[in-house]
Amino acid sequence: MALTDQAEVERQLGRELTDEELATLPGLLDEASDLVLGYLGLDTAPDPVPDAVARATASMVVAVYTRPASVPLNAEQQNAGIYGVRYTTGSTSGSPWLSNAIKMRLDPYRTGMVTMSMVSERNGYSGDDEVGYW
Repeated sequence: MALTDQAEVERQLGRELTDEELATLPGLLDEASDLVLGYLGLDTAPDPVPDAVARATASMVVAVYTRPASVPLNAEQQNAGIYGVRYTTGSTSGSPWLSNAIKMRLDPYRTGMVTMSMVSERNGYSGDDEVGYW
């Protein structure tokens, strides 16, 4: 299930999608949603999807549509004489990517708690024993 829809992508893009863009939209929405769910640590999409999560997911798709065609796929940097430009990792892949700015927007929705035992299996401590401190 995609975390956003065509209407949000078009709102952020500021125009309606072309026929070519409409053909690629379902796959890009799914890819972006998969990345967001993985980053958030979720197995399934929340219901309802928070507006900020929907906007961040749409931003990832808009970035693919607005990537300059002159930038080669998977380029890390371009140089012309003494001038050069370095690209953010993933930003030239042709697929959605999680930029640092999008990660910051998603951080409030991220699951951060994990429970794990901090007791060694070798010492036999059951948790009921008294622990002595200095």
